[in-house]
Amino acid sequence: MSDKTEKKKTIANAIIWAAMILATSLVIGDSDKMAAMFPILIAGWFASAQLLSGKGAMQQECAMWRKLLGIQKTAE
Repeated sequence: MSDKTEKKKTIANAIIWAAMILATSLVIGDSDKMAAMFPILIAGWFASAQLLSGKGAMQQECAMWRKLLGIQKTAE
């Protein structure tokens, strides 16, 4: 991958996490809404993983989490 492409991905990843930080700060402003933080952070993790690694790496990471948490993948 070219250096220019890597720089663009790095900037995009920084923008994703800046948005996550802002969204988290808005949610934390009211302590009753702390439960809403988890989906916000999961969305940031997903977007970042998709941007940096692509579909194959994301499937491997999800499989690792399913194995750690003991979640069986259902047949479709």
